[in-house]
Amino acid sequence: MAPHKAAETVEKALCKIFESGLLPLKTITSDNGGEFACHNTIKQLFGIEWYFCHPYYSWERGLNENTNGLIRRTLPKGTDFNLVSDAEIRRIQNSLNARYRKRIGRDTPTNKMVDMVQQAA
Repeated sequence: MAPHKAAETVEKALCKIFESGLLPLKTITSDNGGEFACHNTIKQLFGIEWYFCHPYYSWERGLNENTNGLIRRTLPKGTDFNLVSDAEIRRIQNSLNARYRKRIGRDTPTNKMVDMVQQAA
């Protein structure tokens, strides 16, 4: 997790993720926040196409909005995330990644990621 969302911090965190080679990403869709000012650098370094959503068009980020709703079942709106332990965040993350998804053939994100990493090896 990045300590703050300054563009340089986000760029370093994304580069670290992409350099690992575990995530074979082709595209990224983000909002128009200043923390993504690094998008051209990431695009050139890793050959990842970067798309931006329109402000207030939540349907352009369907997976993100759905995931936020699932997280809010455990951590209601107004929750101070500074008070949520890393262990609790990992528990929620693992729970979401173990949910079967229609979009990926009734498989779980965890299983899908394992398959992708094995295919890349």
